[in-house]
Amino acid sequence: IVGGLNANPPAATAATPSLNPSPVPLISSRGYPVEAYLVPLAQAGSLQAALNKHHVIRLESGNYAVGGPRSLTIKSGYKVYGLPNTVVPPIVVIPGTTGAVLSELKTDSLTFPTSTKSTHDNLFISVNLENGSQVSASSAVIENNLFLGTIGRVTFDDSSSGYLRNNRFIRSEFRAEGKRPVLTFEGNSSTPSYNNDFLWSNFLTPHGDSSLLQGLADVAFVGFDAEGWNWDSQGTHGALNFDKTVGIARM
Repeated sequence: IVGGLNANPPAATAATPSLNPSPVPLISSRGYPVEAYLVPLAQAGSLQAALNKHHVIRLESGNYAVGGPRSLTIKSGYKVYGLPNTVVPPIVVIPGTTGAVLSELKTDSLTFPTSTKSTHDNLFISVNLENGSQVSASSAVIENNLFLGTIGRVTFDDSSSGYLRNNRFIRSEFRAEGKRPVLTFEGNSSTPSYNNDFLWSNFLTPHGDSSLLQGLADVAFVGFDAEGWNWDSQGTHGALNFDKTVGIARM
């Protein structure tokens, strides 16, 4: 094996067609599975019950937080598809969740509670946290998740326990309506955090320091923009600040 490729690959053989191919989920033009159960805005009060029953749901444009549950609990296999103006109650991802999808949702918070259970292999698409709200985790185990198009403040504090591994943040807009920093990523030496990658990050008008990155074995950024960094002269560090406890920073 050289460079991850077999230097002498075996001769190609014709594939034998499967007599029972796996079904391919049908996807609508709006990007959700056609079998997703519609929860109308008028039934916001039954949002959690509908998700618990059907596991895969889609929502209309509008505010489900009005008349809906106080929070929306996400478990393994739960999938929630909204539209650009779909608002839902604060979201709590139960520790150990895997295979969940959240798509095109506005919310006040997205929380990963403290736990030793691994929350892994989930997909978060265009989750918009308005008015300085945040995606947050404290002493949690978060690994192999994809965050695509996240808007808002991200605060992952595993400085005491837990770890952050193999997560991808693509096309993120970190902003917090004056709160700072807009990105916090902290690990610890006992259970190292590593292989977290950020592909195109926009730190939008941080009033002070835009980021706090510390206690990580490594971290990688591919393209970042600190737009209007230190807007109110409240910061003391550079636009992208790595604490000396970060082992390797790749940019």
